[in-house]
Amino acid sequence: MDGEAMKWEDYYPNGTLEFIEVYNKKLQYYIEKANYYEDGSPENTLVLDNKKKLLYTQTYFHTNGTVKEIGEMKYDKAVFDYIRLGIWKQFNKDGKATKEIKYTNGEVFSEKDL
Repeated sequence: MDGEAMKWEDYYPNGTLEFIEVYNKKLQYYIEKANYYEDGSPENTLVLDNKKKLLYTQTYFHTNGTVKEIGEMKYDKAVFDYIRLGIWKQFNKDGKATKEIKYTNGEVFSEKDL
């Protein structure tokens, strides 16, 4: 197992995937993480985009499958946690952008209704 990514999965009683977590080989950070609604559609996903900088795209979904919120996350080794950065966009169930929120070091810097 040494040198390989560590992976956990769990399933709903109906057999659909509930969540998946894939860590780097030293279990320090996610390579990918996702939670799913019971019908199998994604609830949220966290995907590693830049391994050197530990930058991710985090996406939350409405139950109808449209994007609810999307933005960039960074794994902060100092606090052992994932923090929001840059501009995040929120959408209604029809897919229309409703708000932009700008984050600096995980804190809300500004908000703008669209």
